[in-house]
Amino acid sequence: STSWATSNNDKVRPNRGLSSFGKDVIHAMNELGMAIDVAHTNEQTILDTCATTNAPILCTHSACQEVVPLDRLASDKSITQLFWNGALIFPIARKGGDMLLAKLISHIKDCGLFAA
Repeated sequence: STSWATSNNDKVRPNRGLSSFGKDVIHAMNELGMAIDVAHTNEQTILDTCATTNAPILCTHSACQEVVPLDRLASDKSITQLFWNGALIFPIARKGGDMLLAKLISHIKDCGLFAA
């Protein structure tokens, strides 16, 4: 974590998101046309970033906690908000190959985020 954004493994302040300065950073990044990557941030930081930015967000190397049960991955709530923000999400590849990919696609469909 930093003083202005919280990582997903912060045990001291696990529910803190962006600070006021963090929101200022997001606005400055928008003005500069910089990409904002929320990989490894906590759920509240993702939600705060989605509420603050006026541009799509990146989540470059994460996966869904419901598919790969690790705390450092994105929750359904985060993924849904990222989807509505227009984010580009790049799920990580893990052991399990095609079975894991099929489970991920099925889960995303179950969340109503796309139809096949």
